[in-house]
Amino acid sequence: MYRILATLMVMIMIFLVPLDALAQAGRYRLQTSVSGQERLPSPSFRTGSQQDMMGQGQMPTMPGGSSSMSEMGSRMGEAAMMGAAYAVHVLGEVNNPGTYMLPASARVAQAVQMAGGLAENASERNIELRRGRGKTTRVDLLKFRQDGNLSNNPYLTDNDVVFVPLREKVVRVVGSVKRPELYELKNEDTLAAVISLAGGFSNAVAKSEPIRVVRFVDGEKQVDEIINAASAMSGYLLLSGDVVVVPSVITKGVEFDYNLETIPGDQVFYPSYEDRVFVLGGVAFPGAYPFSPYYTVSQYVTLAGGLNDRGREKYRITPIGGKSKRVGPDARVNPGDSVHVNQGWMSPAAWMGFALSIASFGLSASATIIALRR
Repeated sequence: MYRILATLMVMIMIFLVPLDALAQAGRYRLQTSVSGQERLPSPSFRTGSQQDMMGQGQMPTMPGGSSSMSEMGSRMGEAAMMGAAYAVHVLGEVNNPGTYMLPASARVAQAVQMAGGLAENASERNIELRRGRGKTTRVDLLKFRQDGNLSNNPYLTDNDVVFVPLREKVVRVVGSVKRPELYELKNEDTLAAVISLAGGFSNAVAKSEPIRVVRFVDGEKQVDEIINAASAMSGYLLLSGDVVVVPSVITKGVEFDYNLETIPGDQVFYPSYEDRVFVLGGVAFPGAYPFSPYYTVSQYVTLAGGLNDRGREKYRITPIGGKSKRVGPDARVNPGDSVHVNQGWMSPAAWMGFALSIASFGLSASATIIALRR
C-alpha cells in the first residue's frame, strides 16, 4: 500500500511541474504597442502660424491690430529707406489677407509670406497677379521653388493684387521618389509627368515591381497596377485624389492592403462626440483607446494587451445608447463603442491547480487514515 501511495505522489509531482510552467507562461503574454512617427513636411510657402514666421525671421502683417500696425509702420519705414514703397493687396487663400507695404524689389513669393503663407487648401500653382487694365498673370510658385526660375516669381508694382485661389486637382506621391508629397497638378495628366514632378525615382525603387495607383470609384477602393515602363506610365491618366505608390526594394514582395488614412484634397471627419473606444473585461490593460476606422474587435483587444489569464475569445459590443450584442473578432467598431471581453472566475491554470490541490489533499487524507488503521 505504501508503494502505491508513493507512486501516486511521484506521478502528481511530475504532473505539477509542467502545469506550473504553463501557468507562469500564461501570466506573461505578448503585449503590443502602437507608435507613430510624424513626417516633417517639405519646405513650401505654406506657413501655418505667426510663430513659424517668427522662426524664419519674418512676421505677417495683420491690418487692424495694434502690434500689426506698429509692424506695418516699421515695414513702411524700411521700404522708404530702401526707396519706393508699394501697396500690394494679398487676398484669397492666405492665412492673413490684407494690404501690405513692400519695397520695390519685392516679388510674389515675398507678398505671400508677408500674408502668413498659403492656407491649407490654397493653390500654389495658379496664383493670379492682377494689375491695371484687367491684366492677369498666372504664377506657379511650385515651379519657382523647384527650378528657381524667376519668371515664376515676378516683381510687384504699386497697387497689385495677389489673389490665391483654392487648389483643384491634387494627387499624393509616396514611396521611392525623390520628393514624396502632395502635389497640385497643372498640366501634368499622366503618371510619367507626375513622377517627373516628384523628382523622379530614388535609388531604392524596385523597377521589377509595378507602380500602384489607389483611387476610389463610386465609393469603392480600386488599386491599379502599372508596369514601370515609359510607355505604360505615359499612357496612364491620373485623376484628382489618386495616391501613387512607388515600390521600394526594401518592401519588395510584401503585400499591403492600401487603405488610405485620407484621400488627397479631402479631410476625414468623424461626426461623433466621443472619438474613443472602450475595451473592458478580460484584457491585460482595459481602458479607452483612440478610434480608428480600420480597427476591428481583435485589433482593439491586441491594443489593450491581449487576453489576460481569465480572458475568453467571446466578445460583445455596446454602442452609445444601444443594446449590447455578441460579435466576432472581425466585427467593425464605431466611435464610442464599448468592447466587452468575456472572462471567467478563474484561469485554466488556476482551476487545474485547485483540482490538483483537492486531489493531493484526498491522497494525504487517505494515507493518514491507512496509517491510523495500522
